[in-house]
Parts: sequence; C-alpha cells; structure tokens
Amino acid sequence: MSAQRDERFGDFLSRQPERLVINGFRCCMAGYDFLDVACWETGWQCYIGEVGHEQARALMGELQFWVRTIRYSSQKSVSYDPQGCRQLCHDECMALSAISAAQGSDAVAGRMATRHLIGSNDGGSIDGVWTATQGFAQALVSSGQPLYPVSAAVVQSIGNMQALATVPAKDMN
Repeated sequence: MSAQRDERFGDFLSRQPERLVINGFRCCMAGYDFLDVACWETGWQCYIGEVGHEQARALMGELQFWVRTIRYSSQKSVSYDPQGCRQLCHDECMALSAISAAQGSDAVAGRMATRHLIGSNDGGSIDGVWTATQGFAQALVSSGQPLYPVSAAVVQSIGNMQALATVPAKDMN
C-alpha cells in the first residue's frame, strides 16, 4: 500500500475484529501448509494478547474448524499473506467478507464470498463452509468483536477485481 492509500483508507487491520480474523486465518493456514506447530502457537499467542485466555479459547476452536472446513472444501489453493503483512490478498478479503456477512445474517453476500474463497460452485461445499463461517462469526460477536459490514455489491466488486487480475494478456504478435 502506498502512503497516499494508507491516509485515505486508514489501516484496516488496526481494528481488533478484522485483525483477529486475518491473523488467525494466516496462522492456521500456514500451520497446515508448513505442518509447523509454531504457526498455530503464534496465532494462539496473538489471540491471548488481543482478548485474553478465556475468549481466545472459544475463538480459536471456531477459527480452527472454519479454516479446516475451508481447506477441505476448497477447489483451489487458498492464498494468504504472511503474518504481519499490512495488506490483504483477494482470498483474505473474501474470508473477511464471509465472516462479516455471517455476522449480519446476509446469506447472499456470505455465500458469494464463500464461493469465491473456495473456488467452487458446489452447493454442498459452499453450505459446509458457510455453516463453519457462521459459527466463527457468532463466536466473534459473543466476544464483542463485530466486523465492518460488507454487502453483496462489495463482495461482487472484489470478485470482479480478481477476475480482471487473472485475465490472460492478449497475444502481442
């Protein structure tokens, strides 16, 4: 992110709810990808530092189930940035959008974000991830961690940006 963009939009991850979702997502995904318990331990310590032991325990259980469900259901490689990165990649935006939509009981936006996140139109896969998303979203609400609301139009806009970024370049010959 450029300095100008930071000034205009602020630091999105300065908000605790979004930071909890993204840091947890990154740590859990890395833990599975690298089979390194240190990744999960980093996530656990982050959550304890943010919300204390009791809330961390409840949130981490739902987070772990959500990430496992995403990984099991995904038809593509799910992207994420390294822990501590101040930017969000496409899949992280979709993960946040799905959680936000679940907190707002917006199944249209949530299922759309889920479809983009897992790269599948399979109703069973989307249903499974959406159910896990709702569990984590509710645990966040119960811990006083509401995310910024996200509409279906925003999710579609993020999806369109990703589609434009993956359009192959025209043949220059």
